[in-house]
Amino acid sequence: MEIRVSGRTPKFVEDNIFQIIIPIDNVANLKVGSTAAEIITRNVVDNHKLSDKLTRKEKVFLEILIEQLNKDNYVTTTVMSNITKIPASTIRRYMKKFCELDILVSEGKNKSTQYRLKKI
Repeated sequence: MEIRVSGRTPKFVEDNIFQIIIPIDNVANLKVGSTAAEIITRNVVDNHKLSDKLTRKEKVFLEILIEQLNKDNYVTTTVMSNITKIPASTIRRYMKKFCELDILVSEGKNKSTQYRLKKI
């Protein structure tokens, strides 16, 4: 009797250690669960009651932003544009909205503006 997994046959290797190698489809490589940034983003969105105030693109950008802010204490428009490849003008618009919604605080002016998460 032959057992097939994902359309392929598992391998049984007998040596000093007995191994069973089971081939799996690429679907098994899909992400399972949430990243820390996704969880924090959801919490920020929930705590600020923002789910209907942000577009899907803004939520995705917010997730990337929070991930970057976990690495550094602040970000700039240029840094976020380099990371996301989103035009600086769009990022400024997102950052302005996040500041208005009390998610971020900004310090400085023009190109030297730094953004940090607002303490809740």
